[in-house]
Amino acid sequence: MNATSIDWERTARPQADGYDTAVALGLIETEPTPWRPLPPQRPAVNGAPSIAEGRVALRTEDPLLPAPRFVPAAQAVPAMEQALRYVRRWPLAAKQWPDIVHTIQCYHDTEQPTEGPGRLGSASHSVDARFGVIGLTVNCPLATAQAIVHEMAHHKLRAFGVANENAIRIISNPQDELYPSPIVVDRPRPMTAVLHAQLFVHPRHPARRAHAGAGGGSAGAQRHPPAARAQRIADGEGVRDLAAARPHRRAGPRVPRRVLRLVQ
Repeated sequence: MNATSIDWERTARPQADGYDTAVALGLIETEPTPWRPLPPQRPAVNGAPSIAEGRVALRTEDPLLPAPRFVPAAQAVPAMEQALRYVRRWPLAAKQWPDIVHTIQCYHDTEQPTEGPGRLGSASHSVDARFGVIGLTVNCPLATAQAIVHEMAHHKLRAFGVANENAIRIISNPQDELYPSPIVVDRPRPMTAVLHAQLFVHPRHPARRAHAGAGGGSAGAQRHPPAARAQRIADGEGVRDLAAARPHRRAGPRVPRRVLRLVQ
């Protein structure tokens, strides 16, 4: 795929004609990156428990969430089916996510509260080098739905050329330049991580906002912010941070204006 011919302003939100999905998969198949030197292969389900009409396997090999806190979910399929009822409230995302995600690792969080705000949470994780694989907890169906879209979005941006701490396009800020992140609020992050947090992790869509819940995480797992915090992010808090982080014009437009238009 020729990246210079891509209409990048149609890549942030899921498109009714599937344009953004086609771009992501086209780049994955044709473009090596430092974190993914070879095109990833979509593995066959091969009899594993599955969802999404048999397209997405539920497996826990090479775990993304660590024991002993996170244990494989005993009832992964019914738990995921409950979560997918929420995902279907955003039809475009419901159509897109099985094209990008091929394997889900389902876990039970043994430390998650069963009462109070903490019950509405999910810990999830994905890594640059394992395109299409996500791990998440299924204690709360609503939060699990949020995690599916959340981690799919990470992989989508990786396909476009931006990993968590590396990039071959869109972002050229050095990795030692650190900025406030709307998600990881306890330490500054490189611009690639800030873009992951802002552009795809919290798209401006009512169903997406409804999925954001409070919850725990772990080292390596994504901590999903409380709903009120996610609402402020979606309403532009992260956009202001991203715009303020643009380097001086003399250094070149490292955060292109089209990126700022996408998150706005």
